Amino acid sequence: MHVLLAVPTNVNAAPWLKALSTALPDTRISVWKPADPSHDAEVAVVWHPTPELFERERKLRMVFNLGAGVDSVLAVPTLPATVPIVRLEDAGMALQMTEYVLHALWRVARNFGAYQQAQCEEEWAVLPATRRSDWPVGVLGLGAISVQNSERRMPPFLR
Repeated sequence: MHVLLAVPTNVNAAPWLKALSTALPDTRISVWKPADPSHDAEVAVVWHPTPELFERERKLRMVFNLGAGVDSVLAVPTLPATVPIVRLEDAGMALQMTEYVLHALWRVARNFGAYQQAQCEEEWAVLPATRRSDWPVGVLGLGAISVQNSERRMPPFLR
């Protein structure tokens, strides 16, 4: 099998190449460059691929995206409709996303932005507290990233 690593030129491919080579020691792995001719690879491991990749690499049987979101892959007009796209389902992102959302909720609910502004203006006053019962939160679009996927790594108060 021939795996082609295709990342933007401003991304250091060396760590990915090393990790792929270690994980797949019997696999031919190449780094794609826009000026290169076709590598005739069966698998492309990509991050923000360019249209030229899919124009040249006509023997791809799978595209593996290095992130959970595949918007940048689906936006490439030359992506063959018959090639399946594989994406990261978690890789530790469920916990990170949970923490990010909790941080954002606490920032708004506790008026951290207003307190930060007051601090910059050297004004010290207690703002009215937000009652949780007056501030319902809905969650839409969890997809495969959910608390169940990483429950072992979740802090006890989130389980």
